Amino acid sequence: MNAAATVTVPATSANLGPGFDSFGLALGLANRFTARLVEDGAWSVEIRGEGADSLSRGAGNRVALAMARVFAEAGAPDLGAYVACENEIPPGEGLGSSAAAIVGGMLLADHLTGAGLGPERLLELAGSMEGHPDNVAAALLGGFTVAWGGAEAARALRVEPACGVAAVVVRAGRALSTPSSRALLPSSVPHADAAFSAGRAGALAAGLAVG
Repeated sequence: MNAAATVTVPATSANLGPGFDSFGLALGLANRFTARLVEDGAWSVEIRGEGADSLSRGAGNRVALAMARVFAEAGAPDLGAYVACENEIPPGEGLGSSAAAIVGGMLLADHLTGAGLGPERLLELAGSMEGHPDNVAAALLGGFTVAWGGAEAARALRVEPACGVAAVVVRAGRALSTPSSRALLPSSVPHADAAFSAGRAGALAAGLAVG
């Protein structure tokens, strides 16, 4: 096992309009996570920057939960760690803060244990924890990603945007959780609307791929 690890994970924008639960794009903002194993199996989390006043500082922190998931996967469920988070990504404002925490925690734990799970298995674990694969795919792989397979069997294709992408982000100024926002969506859409979105999704993906 490795004693300490540091990873940097980007913010992400998902859906990108018609690519609901499928499209993701890595952005310039990022969170930096550092962790080291502790002998007594306890958890402690230090947070600087965004979310310092609101995020959990113990085993309930999303980074710690993701690390524990990989520790269990690696056959070491009793491990604990000290985690330091330097956050640029504001939580609850649509920039993938939870995905960054999940991916960051899993990458840290994978390195600390030497499990070598690889991107496909890490994507599956991250997708199952997040509940949908779009943000975690972009956070893990970078670039523009198209994800499919649902939360439990997520797969993703990464594309480097052909001409680069400049993102302009306007902060909402207040947090809205993903479960709350998803609860506002209708349970079904008309066939004509689905067909309209499918065509636009294909055009958007092609435009990003070929410039």
